[in-house]
Amino acid sequence: MSPSDILKKRVLTPLVFGCLLIGSTTYGNMDDPKLERLKAATVFITVNAGIRSGSGSGFLVHRDDSQGIIMTNNHVIETGGRRAKISVVFHSGDPNEIILSAEVLDRNEADDLALLRVNHQFLPEPIQIPSLDNFKETQEVYILGFPFGKALTTNQANPSITISKGIISSKRRDETDQLVLYQIDGDINPGNSGGPIVSPGGILIGVSFATVSETNIGFAIPSGRASPMIEGTIKDFEVIFLAPTKISFQAKRIDPFNRIKYASIVIVPESKVSMGKDVVSDGSWSSIANVGEMGDITDDTLGDAYADVPWSYIEGENVYYIQTLLFMRDKGFVYQEPLKMVIDKDPDKAFDYDKSRVSLVGITARGSEPPNEEAPSQRSDGPALASKNYPEQPKEVPVYHIDSFRTPLFEDVILGGGGKYLIFRFYEEPQIRVFDISSGQWVSELQLNAYDILMAANRGFLFLGLPEEERIICLEIDTLQVREVAFQLPPGEKIKAISVGYDSLSAPLLVATDKTVHFIDPATMLSKQFKWSDKKNAGRESNLTQVKKIQLRASADGQTFTSWSVDLSPCGISVLRLREGTVYAQYRHECAGYLVPGPDGRYVYTFKKGLFRVADEALSIIGAQDFHREHLIPGIQGPDYLRVIYNRKAPPILAVYGVDSHLPLFFIRDLVEMKPKRITDRFYREILSEDKRVLLFTRYQKLITIPYSNMGFVIREVEIPSD
Repeated sequence: MSPSDILKKRVLTPLVFGCLLIGSTTYGNMDDPKLERLKAATVFITVNAGIRSGSGSGFLVHRDDSQGIIMTNNHVIETGGRRAKISVVFHSGDPNEIILSAEVLDRNEADDLALLRVNHQFLPEPIQIPSLDNFKETQEVYILGFPFGKALTTNQANPSITISKGIISSKRRDETDQLVLYQIDGDINPGNSGGPIVSPGGILIGVSFATVSETNIGFAIPSGRASPMIEGTIKDFEVIFLAPTKISFQAKRIDPFNRIKYASIVIVPESKVSMGKDVVSDGSWSSIANVGEMGDITDDTLGDAYADVPWSYIEGENVYYIQTLLFMRDKGFVYQEPLKMVIDKDPDKAFDYDKSRVSLVGITARGSEPPNEEAPSQRSDGPALASKNYPEQPKEVPVYHIDSFRTPLFEDVILGGGGKYLIFRFYEEPQIRVFDISSGQWVSELQLNAYDILMAANRGFLFLGLPEEERIICLEIDTLQVREVAFQLPPGEKIKAISVGYDSLSAPLLVATDKTVHFIDPATMLSKQFKWSDKKNAGRESNLTQVKKIQLRASADGQTFTSWSVDLSPCGISVLRLREGTVYAQYRHECAGYLVPGPDGRYVYTFKKGLFRVADEALSIIGAQDFHREHLIPGIQGPDYLRVIYNRKAPPILAVYGVDSHLPLFFIRDLVEMKPKRITDRFYREILSEDKRVLLFTRYQKLITIPYSNMGFVIREVEIPSD
């Protein structure tokens, strides 16, 4: 609920003159340096828009070398659509006053707040906005601003600042128990609107908002409602589409400093929500559940945000909770205040598609304490938030050691030995070398007689496809000794791709040729017979045979295979699953970039389409339709997956997600070696796509990255959370 709504039954005076007087009260004094800093940061604002002209107050909340950001009330600058000239005056009424033109940077109409931008190189120190604002009744306050505008000046000049004292006499909450306003006993008059109200320690308590006519009661918007405008937030959610399998939201993105890298929204049934998880120590929230349906939030050019979330409506459960998860460029993951979503379903219909039956309301935060005045960043901890298997906040994990390995140019890298080995195939001099990840050392190598060689490996064997010889040989992976058994292709068949599960023993080696698909027993190197689930699925074999060039991937257990074309558009989404001698196939005639099955084949990870959930019958997409400039990659030795986030101006960031919750666990910054010259390759023609370049080994506590030069790799030793 907005500040205006909570007081709609009272007569408010935002900008209409009306003097208020209070009885005398004894207060502590603010020291002179602090007082001068606050005065310098408080500004007089004039708005010239014809009959909608007026004035108010504001204060500096941010500065850099060339500009500053001013916070004020939205109603101070609201002109009903008329074009206006907005001016901001620093040191108003003093001989050294500075008058600057201002532009509207952002608005939050619900909370009646706005941000203005001014250009100037030498601006005073800003007033800091704390994240937590649970100040108590009887708290002494200082009220800064320009009451009555120029009406109190003794000449035609701009008015001098007025500073008065008061107390917090009440805390006003909405129907969900959210703090919406501080009631102030003090001199808040028309013209004070938008000005700062601070504690004797100089901490912002709130923003002057309104008065009640013919009383000595004023109101301030709490600093905690102002803080998200600076930090970045997505709010004012509205349901715009409702169906049993999908729900769509529209919201408002407020992010003046472009701090939000990306945002997601999670929907959780009330029965799975842990409402004991509330505000953490910095004023942000924790996750309210360990599971949920997630969709990514995208923006349009007007600042509106949209999210499509695949979900499963649970019959009889009409209360859900939604929570927004932001990934901030400067501090990682931040959870926002959850909203309660109530669906007033028509009992006479199986499901009511009327979105007007859905209501969204805020919920109560508990466990926070008022900030320490002398140390705004030091605040008491909130309650214990997290369950055993999920952190209260996704944390940045420390990197203890970094090793860089230089190598000759290589063309391909695969996993083998159950995720113990990285196997490199070098280009300039045909050679295979095996790197032991656990020991961090090269352990074996093999000289080759040909350049055009394909590789695949399971727990015990390395398979080499030799197209010119039309056969596949098998080597002991630990020693690279060639076994006596081999698979000879029928005459005239050409090998196109091979793949096998790196953590499997008996799962078949899949061999795609220009004629057919072979499933090879790794122990005997003989062909195994599989039947297709139906005639339609049998035709999916053509996706592997008729396309000239393909990429092929296998799940770690060797039961799920994916493939895509590298020379056709669309490149296709093709999935094969093996179940008790039967092949189940699915295909989508669209492009998702690379396709990589997770270790157990339940999910397929892509570049352009997020995640797919795999079943024998069909593929279902999870999350957003477009992960622009980001890559989803399965983890190697754990139930996690990776999200590589690229940024043109900063090194990539690696975020790690829980595979069942689809919620973030932790992240690793500054992958400086992984900033590519070209972010995307739509068809992923290169053998080394991102799933082979970013490898997280939970068991070994190591992150291995392979830069785009293909002439080395980097190993980071990291402390991965055990839960």
